[in-house]
Amino acid sequence: MLKGRGHFNIPYLRHGTISIHLLYKYIVPTARQMCTSQQLKQNLSASSILPLSAFDVIHYFSESEISDILYSFGEEKMARRIAKKIVDKRGEKPIKTCRDLAKLIASVKGFSKGSHPATQSFQALRIYVNAELHHLNLLLSQSHLIFSKGALMAFITYHSIEDRIVKRFAIESPFFYMREKKPLTPSQEEISRNPAVRSAKLRVLVRS
Repeated sequence: MLKGRGHFNIPYLRHGTISIHLLYKYIVPTARQMCTSQQLKQNLSASSILPLSAFDVIHYFSESEISDILYSFGEEKMARRIAKKIVDKRGEKPIKTCRDLAKLIASVKGFSKGSHPATQSFQALRIYVNAELHHLNLLLSQSHLIFSKGALMAFITYHSIEDRIVKRFAIESPFFYMREKKPLTPSQEEISRNPAVRSAKLRVLVRS
């Protein structure tokens, strides 16, 4: 937990950039990848020492709990149907790989243009297992202790939930304000070069 400048005896930061999905490239398997049951336990976690894994969620949580996670953290509109399918399937045999889970979700949603149908569910599991929103709120609540007046704090988010948290914080905080009212988004050229950034939003907050 951050204790502020005096506690650590370090100078205030002038600028900082926080990528909410810093682990995106390294931690989150794409829905098309194969992974073992051990990887399913770890690949959606930021650390192997976390007490909870995605494997635990899909095998031991109730249908309503899984549905709530998929809807709340992934904004998955078919969360209830997917949760029911997961519970039915695990009753027959364990869901051992990322591909097994992705295929199960795809069987409920079907395929369409754009991202893989399991993307939102994988995202929800990752956010929940890593307690990402809790850590984001914790960082925001203590950011005024480490940034000096006039410092820029830039947030790159890849999900609307995270972006709303940052936006609400900037509106309500007595210590920061948004440099621009609207977030910066990638150009079509950048998206064509790197499709992973298609949902990215950049908000720059200024320490008042």
